[in-house]
Formats: sequence, C-alpha cells, structure tokens
Amino acid sequence: MIKLTEKRQGIVLWILENRGKQWSIHELCTKFGGLTYPSTYDFVNQLLGAGYLMKTEAREFTAMNAHALVQQLAYTFPLKAKEKKCFFVVGGMADKIKVLKSIKLDYSLTAFAAGEVLHPYVKTEKVHAYARKKDIGKWGEELARKGARPAFEDEANLFLLPVQEDYYFNLSRNIHGFRIAPLGLVLADLVSIGGLGEEQAKMIEGAVE
Repeated sequence: MIKLTEKRQGIVLWILENRGKQWSIHELCTKFGGLTYPSTYDFVNQLLGAGYLMKTEAREFTAMNAHALVQQLAYTFPLKAKEKKCFFVVGGMADKIKVLKSIKLDYSLTAFAAGEVLHPYVKTEKVHAYARKKDIGKWGEELARKGARPAFEDEANLFLLPVQEDYYFNLSRNIHGFRIAPLGLVLADLVSIGGLGEEQAKMIEGAVE
C-alpha cells in the first residue's frame, strides 16, 4: 500500500476527477498547482508501479484502477478519524444543506449529504461538510444566527470538517446549486463508514461510470 499524505491525497483526487483522460506529469503539476515536478514524478511512478495508473503510447498516464484508489483513501483517511466541529440544527437533511448553502463561506458536502444530492439512498439527519479551517469561527457565528448550537458528537447532526488544502474546494462540483466534495473523496468517506455507506458508494460509482 502506498503512503498517502494530505498533498498526495489531493493528487489522487485530481487523478480520479480526470478518470478516462490522458495527462502528463507537467499537466498535473500545472493544473493542480503547488507541486514540484521531482516529487510528483516519484509519486506518479509509485502509482504506476502499484497498478493504479497505466502509461499510454504517447507516454502520458491514465487511471487504471479507480476503485482501488478510493479504497486506499478510505483506509488511510476514514471519516470517523477526521477532526469535526459539531452542531445541532433543527430540521431534516435538506434543511441543513440549505443552511450551509445560505452562508457565504466555502463548503463541500460529503458522505450521506453528498449522496443525497448525487444519488439519494440513505435516510439520515446527519450532514457532513468540509470547511476551511480559517473560517471555522465565522461558521460558528453564522450558524448560531440561524439557530444552530454547538453539540457533543453523539448528539450532533451537522459536522464541519476543518481542512487547509485548497483541493477540497477547487475540485468540488456544483450540483443542483450545492457544492459537492471531489467525487473520489465522497466515495472514500462513504466506503469508510461501511454498511449502507459502502452500498451508496457503489450506487454512485455505477451511476457515473
């Protein structure tokens, strides 16, 4: 299993977002941003050697085993182990998602909340969303204005996951007016939940293939 860091996770997510396309290491460095060629070259070749990528006749690369990459993300960065800021908000999942959308700060939905937008399957009141770490204080203030209150994790139904890397938002998708985390990350978070999470991940994968 290849060692993954936060930066390497971003590279994997970029590769998954460009599944079905051919790309060069130079293109990856340029479009992703903030990467050095030598370290990116080494990591891409590790992925190639592990069977996650294939090199084309044009000496470019393409994703070979997207499902295995998602599985490794789920194993390395399980949702339950991620830092969370927890809140309780009155209303169903749709109400909470609309509250997030109404606040003019960066967010990207993941897990079952993203699944609700992509391919509804699991009925739950819990919403998970990535938010910039520097904005967490502002999120708390804005949520309080909308009637939310801080909560212990076992009673919370809205979870903000503070992150620093830009790719959580730069690689996000706008679907039906809502920001969805990079698809590979949504799938990995669902897989890491297990059970119904894995089932929904399979449904989403099948719908986008």
